[in-house]
Amino acid sequence: MNNVNIGGDNYGAFNVGGKVSGDLSGATVHNPRLAELLGQLREEAPQAKAELTRLREDVASGAAKPAEVRSRWEKIKELLTGVSEVSGPVTKTVTAVHELISAL
Repeated sequence: MNNVNIGGDNYGAFNVGGKVSGDLSGATVHNPRLAELLGQLREEAPQAKAELTRLREDVASGAAKPAEVRSRWEKIKELLTGVSEVSGPVTKTVTAVHELISAL
């Protein structure tokens, strides 16, 4: 008879069908590339400068939790949506940031 007995608690994220659900308990985000891109975007998109500055500082220091980063990023994307000044470089930066945040 082959049995597998798994016990205990799981506080980690689950990957189901390529979609990550849940957060690691106590996990924070420290991604220098993400911080760099947020700084670049802050210079290119002044309409979201304050929000980008705070998010960049938290990511650079490692103080931000994944769920907070995703939530704040959604708010920043709303600020950028429909802005006529959004250029090709801004769009590329937004795409790169979104890919990094989606992987959290």
